[in-house]
Amino acid sequence: MQIEDNELNLEIAKMLLEDEKMVVTTAENGEEAVDIVSQSVPGRFDFIFMDIMMPVMDGLEAARQIRTLNRKDTKEIPIIAMTANAFQDDIRDCIDAGMNAHIAKPIDSKKIEDTLHIAVPEFYYIPAGMKYNDFVMITEAQIAWLEYDYNGHIIYLQFPANEKDLSQGSWKDKEKVQIKTLDEVIEVEMGTISENKEENYYAQWKYKDAYYELSGQIEREELIKILNEMQYNL
Repeated sequence: MQIEDNELNLEIAKMLLEDEKMVVTTAENGEEAVDIVSQSVPGRFDFIFMDIMMPVMDGLEAARQIRTLNRKDTKEIPIIAMTANAFQDDIRDCIDAGMNAHIAKPIDSKKIEDTLHIAVPEFYYIPAGMKYNDFVMITEAQIAWLEYDYNGHIIYLQFPANEKDLSQGSWKDKEKVQIKTLDEVIEVEMGTISENKEENYYAQWKYKDAYYELSGQIEREELIKILNEMQYNL
């Protein structure tokens, strides 16, 4: 079972587990997970991957409630925390809540470079409210990306291993724009794409032999503002 409130991360995790011939049940928050487990046939789940920071009910409380269900299987099923919170206190909180293990989700530039053979620089963003949230790498698809919270919206910065992996098949309103960053002027291709019945703005560019893609459900001007104030630390 995979519990994750981020729709994209949930789909990716589900896909990877299914590639290993697993049957995956998903939930978008802790309360939904507890309901599914409590109504399931005993022994239905072999293990549970639990995100921690979720709306409605967080992963810690969900783990506690699953452990207190009046069933033998819920006392023994492995519950594995998957979170960006990796301090000792965070790990201890997970174990105290009844989880068996903790998997941190850090930004690992060396792992990206070793696996996808692309050099990933660090980035510094000036816009207020831009905060790192998550990191995902899919070896099979040869792509990695960082997820940020930006003024209440989710922004994705993607690192495809090569140009053919850039997602631009169903773009609309394509245009090429000269963007002045804090380092230099870059040529960026921009456009929109409909995902989950919502419009997303995309921007793609190449810098020092690497490809990048920035996207999110924000206005074109906001996306350009982020690009303007982007700085590479190579």
